[in-house]
Amino acid sequence: MGIGPGYLAWEILGRIPGVSYEGVDFSEAMFAIARPRLAEFEGRIVYTQADLAGEAWTARLSRQPNAIVSTWALHDLGAEAHIASVYRRARAVLPVGGLLLNGDFVKPDESSFDYEPGRITPSRHKELLRAAGFREVERLAYLEKDVANPTSANNYACFAGIV
Repeated sequence: MGIGPGYLAWEILGRIPGVSYEGVDFSEAMFAIARPRLAEFEGRIVYTQADLAGEAWTARLSRQPNAIVSTWALHDLGAEAHIASVYRRARAVLPVGGLLLNGDFVKPDESSFDYEPGRITPSRHKELLRAAGFREVERLAYLEKDVANPTSANNYACFAGIV
């Protein structure tokens, strides 16, 4: 979800022979950046334009995924309700044993600072994943945590949910 410039796709495709990847993004500009970077993996990658904040992004997928990964994307949806919707839709499309992996910018649980609406706390991410129906939910990492001096580039956490 949110292929962006294709960095994560490049790592996954390069490290896992035979895996296929479907890059979903709203932005045609991001596809224009990702396509040249991922050209060596032609035949193993599909580009799907869809709005993750919309209702039908999972219907646009070329096939059922076994895993859904995202990095630096969901906070850009602008609201907790959109993140919750993405989690519910991802859960609905994943098979039993399927994995959702989301790395994104967060608001520290103990912070009193105002953040953009799409930056929610790690505890809230876990609650939303559980509410969506993921049975195993875990925060895998919390990087560059800074409660006192937050910036737009710190407070990053990675979450996993298994169906």
